Formats: sequence, C-alpha cells, structure tokens
Amino acid sequence: LGSSTPRHGVSIASFRETVRKMGIACSRCDEGREAKLMSDFHGAAQMSDVFKTDVKISSNLRTICDVTGAVYALFWVLSQDRLSIASHFVAPARVAAFEDERQDGETFASKSCRISLQPGQGLAGRTFASKGAEFVPDACALSTASFPRLPLAKEFGI
Repeated sequence: LGSSTPRHGVSIASFRETVRKMGIACSRCDEGREAKLMSDFHGAAQMSDVFKTDVKISSNLRTICDVTGAVYALFWVLSQDRLSIASHFVAPARVAAFEDERQDGETFASKSCRISLQPGQGLAGRTFASKGAEFVPDACALSTASFPRLPLAKEFGI
C-alpha cells in the first residue's frame, strides 16, 4: 500500500483505488467502513515508530486481507532513507499450506522482512514515492529491476 504521509500510511483515495482495481464490490467495503479502517490504520501507524510491532497494525492488515481477499499484507515504514517491513499478516490457510510444503515456517512476507528498499525502488518503493497505488496482476511477469523481490515471489508462487 502506498504512502500519504512523509513516513508511512495510506490515503483513503489510494486504498479505495486499490480495492476497486482488485474488483471488490462497493457493498463489501462501504465508504464508512473504509474511512474507519483507514483512520484506525493511520492511528496505528503513528504508534509504530522505531519498528515497534503493534497489535492494532496487525489487526488492520488482517482486515485489509479479509476485505480484499489478499493472502498477505505488508506494512512498510521509512527509517534512515530505507523502507523496511514493520509488520505483516499472512492468512492462516496460506501459512498452513506452506508449513506442510516447506517445513521451515517461511512465507513470502517473512522473507520479505529481510529486505529494505529505497523510496522509488521496487513495487513498495514506487507506491511510497508516488503516494499512490499500483496493481500488478502477475508479479512473476515483472523484472527484478522493477520488483527486487521477484525471486521470493517465484519461490512462493506470488
């Protein structure tokens, strides 16, 4: 999700655009619920300085996955001119599938936590820098130059 503040967060417009691009029916995410979700998300973001994992952020990431049908969500923050993942959520069914398959407890989200990006670099960096949204129907069709986590995406079938 893109940023609308100098440090982190998402704008209602960016969130709405992302939800609509993903084909979510308006009835599933009405404007009032959307505004509350984004307000809670921004409130949680303000408490997450210094990479503190916050229960409210995790809860909001889960809600975003529930609303959009996504299987994971990553919350990126800017610190010392680098973007890093401060919190993430992976749908329990996705975690269970990889536990059976991999035996190492790793997911795309957990391995992505080891990567930092500059604003403008990669998908997360581009959306952060533009303060907008970007929809990619097939991450594996991108190049490593435009999506540095491409090897991870391929490893986890993203």
